[in-house]
Amino acid sequence: MRVRIPEVLRPLARHALTRPWIRALLFSGVVYSGLFLHCRHALWRDPHSAFFNDKHVYELDYSRHRIEEANKFIQMANATPEPNRDAEGTPESVDEPVMGIGEGGHKPVLCAAFVTVRRERKQYFPEAIGSMLAGLYPQERAALNLTVLFADTEPMVHPNWKDPWVQNVVDHAETYTGLTEAEWEEAKKAEREKNYYVKGVFDYVYALSRCLEDTTAPYIAVFEDDIIFADGWMTRSLLALQAIQRHYASSLAPKVPETPSCPRHWLYLRLFYTETALKWERSHDYWYSYLPWTLALSTPIVAVVLIALRLSFPHTLRAHLDVRSIAVLSLVTAPSLFGFVFMAGKYGLSVRLQDPESPFAAVGSLGGTGGAGPVSLPPAPLRQAGVVNMNGYGCCSQALIYPRHRAEDLVLYLRDRHDGQTDSMIEEYADQRGFDRFALGRQQVQHIGLHSSRGNTPLNAQSTWAFWFEENKGEKLKRRHDQDIGKIDWSALRQTE
Repeated sequence: MRVRIPEVLRPLARHALTRPWIRALLFSGVVYSGLFLHCRHALWRDPHSAFFNDKHVYELDYSRHRIEEANKFIQMANATPEPNRDAEGTPESVDEPVMGIGEGGHKPVLCAAFVTVRRERKQYFPEAIGSMLAGLYPQERAALNLTVLFADTEPMVHPNWKDPWVQNVVDHAETYTGLTEAEWEEAKKAEREKNYYVKGVFDYVYALSRCLEDTTAPYIAVFEDDIIFADGWMTRSLLALQAIQRHYASSLAPKVPETPSCPRHWLYLRLFYTETALKWERSHDYWYSYLPWTLALSTPIVAVVLIALRLSFPHTLRAHLDVRSIAVLSLVTAPSLFGFVFMAGKYGLSVRLQDPESPFAAVGSLGGTGGAGPVSLPPAPLRQAGVVNMNGYGCCSQALIYPRHRAEDLVLYLRDRHDGQTDSMIEEYADQRGFDRFALGRQQVQHIGLHSSRGNTPLNAQSTWAFWFEENKGEKLKRRHDQDIGKIDWSALRQTE
């Protein structure tokens, strides 16, 4: 529909458009409106953005797709016999091969420990295991040792304790074994009194210990039982560990001295984080720390640039950049657009990544001090990044992968602390020792547990959410999984034992 200007106003409109400052004002309005509409469409999932809209942000999208695949996997696993495997863990025969069904090989790269308990309302455990294994290539499954701790002191109360699929797809499924009488009484007391600070640490230590004692895997992961995995999660995780291994060679070979550009120690790779825990940092985000000054300085800086252009090109720009135009662009346009950057949110725009020439070019800084290598201009938003340094604000403990030698020391630390919020104690441990922590910018895990097993309210449980995870597309991730599986250097990963 065309907008008709009344006849009496047409001369006034034509006269107004001959004024450079009015054209500048209109141009600024068009640009700002276009950016506003674009960000409202593109950044509505970002809780740090002024465009955040929580109306549909907690709805399952990609997770629903993975839950359907997980349920199909579990149904087939209930009736599918285990395949015979050779010494490397490769399936030799099975009546109806299903990707992911089977058991780990004799030399796993990753020991994954699940801790599961009976929940009052909804059990997420089958969907967690199903999404973890559904679609794994045989070489991935052979490199994965899957251990499940049924962490109820009376395991038969867990609805999946005797399910056939558990025996078909899990390498080790057990309840507590080898406990002293004092440890057993402590576990029962904590469970009876619903002391989640004691029981949570107890179970986490037990899960780590089982992987350390029962396998030789160079990497150990602990997962909670109310999560969903993205297709290709293991390939993406192993490629990330491969990159960390190359860049942090000194942490895997202690004879290499520590240098300022390459710290020796790192603690974990995080597959899940919630954006609600991230924030602007006064120690790193200089311009945000001085936001009023940032907006105030934008006016004189832009004015000086425009005046310089006007003086440099008097014949072409003088008619367009008069005093009023410069005033509009400096006093209105510049502060508005600078403010718009902060409205969009730090993590919706970009993260600082490594020098592109660095062998670990996907690493930047998202919290705390340190981080490996030089920092350069950011090429991508956080949700599109590879491995990122997350020394601060990383939440929570749903999905963490540790190098084996760090897990051994962490067990001792947590045993000594005995009780508390497990994820907070892990961060305190890392801070005290100066360890770097990493995350996959593209979250590989979603937390779907609205009904907490630890007494959290549904609101608190819901806020532990990977906001961009639901944007994933199944076919796209499957194609990427197919492309990336061949990039894994299995021998190099196993040599880190």
